[in-house]
Amino acid sequence: MPKKTRKHFFAYVTNNGSATVSVIDTVTNTVVATIPVGLAPNGVVLTPDGKFAYVANWSSNTVSVIDTTTKTVVGSPIPIVSAPQGIGITPDGKSVYVTAEPNAVVVIDTATNAIVGPPSPLEIALLGSPSLQTGNTHMSRMRVLARSR
Repeated sequence: MPKKTRKHFFAYVTNNGSATVSVIDTVTNTVVATIPVGLAPNGVVLTPDGKFAYVANWSSNTVSVIDTTTKTVVGSPIPIVSAPQGIGITPDGKSVYVTAEPNAVVVIDTATNAIVGPPSPLEIALLGSPSLQTGNTHMSRMRVLARSR
């Protein structure tokens, strides 16, 4: 009988002081990659298909996009208004929502990695829901209701 092997899952952990993201193999509990991103990375969220990780870089005022297959940053950092902190993604993976100071929410289209504007009041509600995958407590209560374009 063939030996069963455990599927490897990876955790993406921001390292605020070193401006990096560590990729940890959760089966072996070892760091398999350290990826340079912007200054003071503060939150990270994966697309539902696991192909990309979006990282909020607080001091750089940017969001970095990591290709999880190559474990490298792809494209240029996405500029954010100021001090991005919380980050979440819609269940369909089409939009990333980023909280920024002062009191701003920015929406990124994951197909283009371009900012498509702030959400309308009908698009988000601070109601609490597991339907929005979050990478940070600043957005742990955000729920995406709809996205109209």
